[in-house]
Amino acid sequence: MSTKPKRPPPRSPWDSPRLEPGEVAALKALRSGTANDGQQQTAYDVIVNVISGKGRLSFVGGEDGRRATDFAEGRRWVGLMVQEACEIVVPVNPRGAEPAMPSENSKRSE
Repeated sequence: MSTKPKRPPPRSPWDSPRLEPGEVAALKALRSGTANDGQQQTAYDVIVNVISGKGRLSFVGGEDGRRATDFAEGRRWVGLMVQEACEIVVPVNPRGAEPAMPSENSKRSE
């Protein structure tokens, strides 16, 4: 059982969730390429479970419910796709070498 206090859900799907200072620091370290193991795990958890709302119900009722539900489902889909990508089995080179990593030149511009 988790000892963390439960985070209040955002009022609407397009509102940003409240992040703890350590979570923000982990995301910044991940972006800059300096995250340690714990920060990488924290950043992954924040992206997949908190920001995307993967574990939350995406249905929103009310007058603007369809639009809000569609938005929430889009966020949730991102979390599911990140999780799915991390579960892909990467084939190993028959010679035992690890697959080549993307070069600095192939990174997307920010």
